Amino acid sequence: MIIDLLHNQKYYNFSTQMLKAFQFLQNNNLQSLSEGKYEIDGSKIFALVNSYETLEPEKENMESHLIYTDVHYIIKGHEQVGHGFLEAMPKQKHIDINNDCIIYDAQPSFYSTLMEGMFAVFFPHDVHMPGIFLQKKCLVKKVVIKVAL
Repeated sequence: MIIDLLHNQKYYNFSTQMLKAFQFLQNNNLQSLSEGKYEIDGSKIFALVNSYETLEPEKENMESHLIYTDVHYIIKGHEQVGHGFLEAMPKQKHIDINNDCIIYDAQPSFYSTLMEGMFAVFFPHDVHMPGIFLQKKCLVKKVVIKVAL
């Protein structure tokens, strides 16, 4: 897991695929992007733009992935992200192969906060719970870029 400001990503030695994800973030007017899916490199790299109201952690689930690394970028608003260690997760509650998502019936071990202009990289083994309200519910506009390993 990596959490940082977008302008600091230049310090990371990312793969070519991850660099394409960050180029998408840097070369597009993210505020004006409408919700939906944007192909960057076919099914290997694509972006999902979404707006939503943050939720209570009890209404969300922990998740991890099998194939894709997630790059979450907050365009507008802020949210907490819950984290947990894969080794500490109970048996999977649900596996959705088509959406590359493993759901766990567990609560986070700790949280971090993502504000506007920040990104988080979640590798497949990084169990996470995004979209959690900080002090009160707020509207978030976010892009999640899926990068196949």
